[in-house]
Amino acid sequence: MLVGNVEAEFLSWSPDGQRLTYIACWQELRVLDLASGIDRTVMVDVLYEQQRPGFSGDGQRVYAVVSTSQPPGLLDVAVGVDLSTGNVVRVPIPPPFGAHGGVPLPVRSVQGSRSGREVAWSAAPSPPQLVVFSSTGQVELRRTSDTTPAWNPTAEQLVYSTSGRGLILLDVASGRERVLDQAGGTHPVWSPDGQRVAYVKMISDTPTIYVIDVATATSARLAMDPADFPTWSAEGQWIAYQRLTSSSQPGYWDSLGLRMMRADGSGTPVRLTPDDGSSAPVYAPLPPGP
Repeated sequence: MLVGNVEAEFLSWSPDGQRLTYIACWQELRVLDLASGIDRTVMVDVLYEQQRPGFSGDGQRVYAVVSTSQPPGLLDVAVGVDLSTGNVVRVPIPPPFGAHGGVPLPVRSVQGSRSGREVAWSAAPSPPQLVVFSSTGQVELRRTSDTTPAWNPTAEQLVYSTSGRGLILLDVASGRERVLDQAGGTHPVWSPDGQRVAYVKMISDTPTIYVIDVATATSARLAMDPADFPTWSAEGQWIAYQRLTSSSQPGYWDSLGLRMMRADGSGTPVRLTPDDGSSAPVYAPLPPGP
């Protein structure tokens, strides 16, 4: 996507659907106000690394993950900027199990819940981890997580995935967990009503989108296409996704373009873009009601 002739990937919407945050020029954290057209740089020297920045649940702060080697052992820091005051909150994400090791995965993310809790995910430590923290930067809990976690929009719950355990539902307040899918999954996203989760599961070495009912843990395949990066429409009736094709490099997949399916799996896929390599769609949320 081009924002003011600047290439932007992995955009995130503000809770009210009026602003976008993204990484530009490989190192700038920006916020675009759609009504005024003002595109504001709020932080520089952000390490790109294909990360998805995010707004806090109240839309007052915007976060990104910065990688650093100083001080020793501090591999990543979640940095939040208050959009009104410019005040900065820095939350260290140190490796919990010894020294840095392994090959960092490309995507990092920060998301906010409506209650004021935030969650950051980083793949730089080995193993990768998620950190839940308050708006003041106080860390509440950590978990080993192989994928970006996602907040339930209606409850203080996270869904994440860990090798050997599967796709997990975490109640943040109590710390209680429940396995939803033992096979695990990546890129989980909640339906707007907080009842279902769309996620990517490997079937015969092919990335495939599934939808699971959280109450019953009943899952169903959404589409036959190899696919990634599901996103729910604001009313919960559709799921858009990135359609994939196998790469010339074994084990890798290339984006063909964007499609969408009815969330119940009925009908056939609808083409949103030509096969132009478009990737990582994100539906805008509904604006707050009266």
